[in-house]
Amino acid sequence: MDGEIVDAAVTGIEPLNEQTPWKTIGPDATGGLTTPAPTPEATEQQPCATGKGFTLVVVSSAGGVVIAPGQGVFIYPAGTVVKLVAVPDPECEFDRWTGNITDPNLPVTTIYVEQYEVVSANFVCKN
Repeated sequence: MDGEIVDAAVTGIEPLNEQTPWKTIGPDATGGLTTPAPTPEATEQQPCATGKGFTLVVVSSAGGVVIAPGQGVFIYPAGTVVKLVAVPDPECEFDRWTGNITDPNLPVTTIYVEQYEVVSANFVCKN
């Protein structure tokens, strides 16, 4: 494969569909981070307070996106298996995942969230 892996960056936050974390953190209108206002139920489930959840940060290099669970910062209950799906842009190819991934060489794989995790989908482009 020709190309170069470039620095990763968090971009748009996408819906999680059937995999709903306890809390998501996303960009606000000024580019800063914002979190939803806590509800009494959410406060009771805060992983940081209970120690039962972990942060999963999902990013990608230039040349593609992660469509499942999306790109961003998510908090999952301990032991959650999260499906990861990386999709390359036209003229690009999936290269590999970095992080504690089940199979780092496949664009569709999983991660077992049992600690703080940062994963990156890496792509290479022909241009």
